[in-house]
Amino acid sequence: MTVLTGAHSLPAAQMTSGTWAPTANMAEARSGASAALLQDGSVLIAGGAKDGEPLASAEIFNRGSFSATGSMLLARRSAAAVTLKDGRVLITGGTTSTGPTSETELYDPATRSWTIGDSMLASRSGHTATLLADGRVLIAGGEGSGAPGSTLEIFNPATSSFSLAGTLATPRKNHAAVLLSGGRVMIVGGFDGSHILNSTEIFDPATAQASSGPSLSTARMGHSATRLLNGDVLVAGGSDGSRDLASAELYSSSARTPEFAAANMLSPRSSHSAFLLPHNAAVLMVGGSSASAELYQGWNSAFVATGSPATPRSGAAGTPLAADGLLLMAGGTTATAELYGFPTIKTDKDDYRPGVRAIITGGGWASGETVTLVFVEVPQRHPYQFLKLTADASGNLYYDQWAPERHDVGVRFYVTAAGSLSGSQAQMTFTDGDITWNGTVSTDWSDAGNWTGGVPGASDKAIIPAGRPLYPVLTGNKKSVGSLQIDSGASVTVTSDLDISTNSSTADSVVISGTLNWTGGVITLAGPAVSLTVNSGGVFTLSSGTNGFPAFATISLDANSTVEYGGGSQTIKVDSFLTNYGYLKTSGTGTKTWSGGTSATINGNLDVGGAST
Repeated sequence: MTVLTGAHSLPAAQMTSGTWAPTANMAEARSGASAALLQDGSVLIAGGAKDGEPLASAEIFNRGSFSATGSMLLARRSAAAVTLKDGRVLITGGTTSTGPTSETELYDPATRSWTIGDSMLASRSGHTATLLADGRVLIAGGEGSGAPGSTLEIFNPATSSFSLAGTLATPRKNHAAVLLSGGRVMIVGGFDGSHILNSTEIFDPATAQASSGPSLSTARMGHSATRLLNGDVLVAGGSDGSRDLASAELYSSSARTPEFAAANMLSPRSSHSAFLLPHNAAVLMVGGSSASAELYQGWNSAFVATGSPATPRSGAAGTPLAADGLLLMAGGTTATAELYGFPTIKTDKDDYRPGVRAIITGGGWASGETVTLVFVEVPQRHPYQFLKLTADASGNLYYDQWAPERHDVGVRFYVTAAGSLSGSQAQMTFTDGDITWNGTVSTDWSDAGNWTGGVPGASDKAIIPAGRPLYPVLTGNKKSVGSLQIDSGASVTVTSDLDISTNSSTADSVVISGTLNWTGGVITLAGPAVSLTVNSGGVFTLSSGTNGFPAFATISLDANSTVEYGGGSQTIKVDSFLTNYGYLKTSGTGTKTWSGGTSATINGNLDVGGAST
């Protein structure tokens, strides 16, 4: 049982995970409203339509009840809402009484008031608004003057203005957009005015350009796209123009050639909402054309049944609440609202140094049930670990006796929890790393503000995760680090001297799942046995040095990894330590020379490009 207490609950009420319970009604019925979770944990519900007429009114859900707040300056429905990093809410476009609009508004929770924002460059309804890692907002597609548009624009909160960010290859509306783990945005499917689309495009904020992505197996509009805990993307439901779809597709960005794999929901649905449940990791699909709800559990690769709301929620607005284990859905055809309960599991930190105890907590489990936790390592170095906890009378979990070990450094743990009585499941993830890059200040390796745990030294392991706003560029004086791990979607650029490992270390390594660009300086391996591993999808570009690889003690290149010799005259390393490449590429200028008389196997393609020979 979950006891609903705190800022967003119904006092003294209880609800079972996987079920819905009524909460207070809104002041008026609204369909096509916008919902945004505010930084204080309350929820803004704005606009929508009543009896077909757009609304300007807005309400705040807090402590189990709704209250009026300032009205928007323009009545609109089907607008896109984004909570900015400074706490304000940006409302863009939507449909007014005269059609799609380019007008935007900003809601300030501190003053509970609205101000007119900078106008977008085009009128839009059926568009998407995606919060980027750096705090800006990408606006894509939507219908303007009678037809879907192809323009992209970015809202910059620092200047409160919009600027053109290129164009899509195909105009589209009623598409979906999702922020990928590496910071790019995938724009999926939709309708171009004549055809329903199976195409995708991927926008890179670093270059302000969109490129073609992998195609869906099924053309669809009115679908959802949700990034899962492991970085994969679930595309679900929608319509093919003649019927609602029960099909779903799963995109894996870590594959050498990213593509979609097929899956199937329990019920066909379109124009629904899809939420990644916090501290649970399942995706809840609710509302739209289906009165039912269902969950996608990525760890089981399966859709499973869950409770359905008492009132069909077509056109409803919703969001997970700040209170663990609760989600709000409000409106649709009525003024009613409901809460959905779900189980949770979490740790007090996202990353732990070896020996530091993790505090594991959870809620929403059945009173007194045994909850089994399964620890899975990526990469896997040990067999699965199992831990059994007992939920207290309120269904809560607490455990503080588990800690990662030194040999777990560089491992990402995925922990799945399963209840013995309720059948409920949830998943969480955390890492065991010495020092982790956060990239919140700049690209400066030496700035402590860019690191969690301080600037790494000669005996430390530095982890560069995906999804950071900025990535390190090594410049200036020589830098030192014990080991280096670059996750998929992340990058490191080396333009100055770098020492890796220490003279006494026998277990340091460089592990590349993202991209390592060596463009200048000298990489020196101080330790006696430094290893190099380039995993599937990893890229090692060597644009500095004539001998290519530093003298790693062991080298392991996945068949789907890439090594690029991109400097001037360089020697391609082939010897007893390196006889197998994945994808091998040459670029830059000068002559590339095959070393020695040893033969090598190239598992992927050999690409000779640029001015190299």
